[in-house]
Amino acid sequence: MEKAKLRLLAAVGGALFGFAGALSMAYALVVVLTPVLGLAWATVSVGAVLIGLSCLCLYFFLLPYKPAEAEAQQAESLAAETLADLPFDTVQHIVKKHPLSAVAIALAAGYVVARDPENASRGVQRVIAGLL
Repeated sequence: MEKAKLRLLAAVGGALFGFAGALSMAYALVVVLTPVLGLAWATVSVGAVLIGLSCLCLYFFLLPYKPAEAEAQQAESLAAETLADLPFDTVQHIVKKHPLSAVAIALAAGYVVARDPENASRGVQRVIAGLL
């Protein structure tokens, strides 16, 4: 099995076992509180605590007082930072994985630029225009 499939299976297993653990802890808490409060009130108390925690998590997730413009600006800046580093990370990965090929390509590019800079400049412009 591929590593990605194993990681996905592990994530599903983690969610499933986490849910089962949360249910077990809630049941154990009800059992502990039953002699003090009675079965009905122990169940209601544990349910109220769990609902309160879920509301707190949803409140934190949604952050209702944060304006949409601030969130959009934050997302744009994060995307810009990620995209700014992407070409350098890619080049670094290629150089680490294939150092001899990278040196050969760099030598060929240097030769083309040194031999005919105007033609190389037009070629780069065509490539960039083709990518856009």
